[in-house]
Amino acid sequence: MKISNEKLEIAMANECLCCKNPSCIKGCPLQMEIPKFIQYIKQGKESAAKEIIMQKSYLGSICGRVCPHDKQCESACIKSIKGKAVPIGELEAYISDKDFPIKKIIDKDIKVAIIGSGPAGLTCAVKLREQGILVTIFEKEEKLGGVLTYEIPEYRLPKTIVKKTISKILSLGIEVKTNMCLGVDFTLEDLFHENFDAIFLGIGTECAKTLEIPGINLIGVWKANEFLRNPQITNGEKVIVIGGGNVAMDVAEVSKRRGADVTVIYRKKRENMSANKSEIEEAFKNNINFLFEEVVLKMVGNEKVEAVMLASGKKILADKVIIAIGSLPNYKYIENLEKTEDGLVKIDENGQTSIPKVFAGGDLVEKKATVCMAIKTGNLAAESIIKNLARGDY
Repeated sequence: MKISNEKLEIAMANECLCCKNPSCIKGCPLQMEIPKFIQYIKQGKESAAKEIIMQKSYLGSICGRVCPHDKQCESACIKSIKGKAVPIGELEAYISDKDFPIKKIIDKDIKVAIIGSGPAGLTCAVKLREQGILVTIFEKEEKLGGVLTYEIPEYRLPKTIVKKTISKILSLGIEVKTNMCLGVDFTLEDLFHENFDAIFLGIGTECAKTLEIPGINLIGVWKANEFLRNPQITNGEKVIVIGGGNVAMDVAEVSKRRGADVTVIYRKKRENMSANKSEIEEAFKNNINFLFEEVVLKMVGNEKVEAVMLASGKKILADKVIIAIGSLPNYKYIENLEKTEDGLVKIDENGQTSIPKVFAGGDLVEKKATVCMAIKTGNLAAESIIKNLARGDY
């Protein structure tokens, strides 16, 4: 997304009708006061506009760029019925990119550990820190950000934006411990022994789903998360992408931009794809091939993949096959937590897991794996921890 200049942004903001019963708020998972921040943009009150956004999210620069607005706030915009919706996402990113002053915080003698620094963990951390709670983030990777840093491609989300956002959050006085993996370097029990009053789990779903078909272990068959972390494409290679979500579109676009001939295979119709509408349209514009209502039966090759065989009888040549059909938690890290039927971590209405004082959020608990939904779960957990503290439960 290209963020426009101030004059154009105000012109875009002027498109908002400021409805009496704004449906865009209902369409936003965070229930953000969208008309209010847009009204401030119209009036040139950027800092007030940003304050409205920050009441719900410190990740507006990121959400404004990568969230599926065409399925959320913008799809609910009254103007979308007869024409083009107000560009809420672009306005959110434009305002959120502005610097904000560091709030003065009075420390409290309360400690909370955040495990995982993706959007859910960062949100929970900053909301707790605003209340003076001492927060320590434990991250198994060298850099913070989770999927924001390692899996969403640069063309969709510039890494400079991610770094700047994280830097602003950490400037509130949050401690960070990187290269620290739950279940390897420490346990939940260790953290409670270190007198942490509560723990938030935001470790995501790092185990990519795969297919139980012949040839799945051939060289050249990748899982999407591994590929996005280290894309290796030679110009002219034939790449098959299996899946229909945003991750599949990311893989396809990254491969295409590196010179590959890309074909996406999806088992249902185009209208059933879960990827953002704009991402699908962009893929078609970039001459990425699509095969709908097709199922891969097996990978063909000796040591290295050479083709895929489809249920329809078609054989498609391939130098690489990348599987992007979803992911699940790494259960060895959460073996003592109660799970849902979908294999995610079960939480109550307060975001608390089956272990008292241990909360969870993000992809670990939410099937709709979007940045906005991760922020929502991070907010819920932070609010619940703060309420428990106010009641004296900790």
